Amino acid sequence: MKSENRRLWSADDKRFARMAEKRAQILQAAQRVFLRSGYERASMDAIAQEAGVGKMTVYRQYADKRTLFIACMNDQCREMLMPDRYESADSLDEAKAMLIDYGHVAMNLITRRDIVMLFRMMIGEINHFDGLGGVFYQGGPGQAISVIERILAKLFSPEEARLRAGAFFWAALGDAYERVLLGVVSADEVLAIFNSQIELAAEIVVR
Repeated sequence: MKSENRRLWSADDKRFARMAEKRAQILQAAQRVFLRSGYERASMDAIAQEAGVGKMTVYRQYADKRTLFIACMNDQCREMLMPDRYESADSLDEAKAMLIDYGHVAMNLITRRDIVMLFRMMIGEINHFDGLGGVFYQGGPGQAISVIERILAKLFSPEEARLRAGAFFWAALGDAYERVLLGVVSADEVLAIFNSQIELAAEIVVR
């Protein structure tokens, strides 16, 4: 009966907005709990308490802790895809400008403190969570490389566009990202290096 009623909801029904707000509230609370406690020690009870909702409300939105954790990771990384912002470039010069622009978008996201902390936690949990590495890769670097591949799609064969996309992404990260990830420096301290890496990577990839 509930499913029948739900199909009758109009697109502007306020219940949709309330459901979206509740899901966002739970995701934000879950991220805080996962970062604070790690995946194994985090509980649905703790997440519900952090979100200020009942545990059954959490379970109505997410079937189990694994599903919720994956949703948290995808939520954090979804900004990286930006499918409507970047189309295929028509020239090498246009591709270079688009790559530089997107390089900064991606870098600003993955060097954000909460994303860095999430990645560190994911590395610590990867041996206990089958398939976690693949989930993170597809939600983060994999999506970014797909955007770059699309930018290059008209200029190179599909195989070469894919290779160049991966090369650009990882060259743009460079050693600076490794140091940020390990806590040697902050992202702000190596901002100039990131800028240079992105520009050099774009120049090399479109040659």
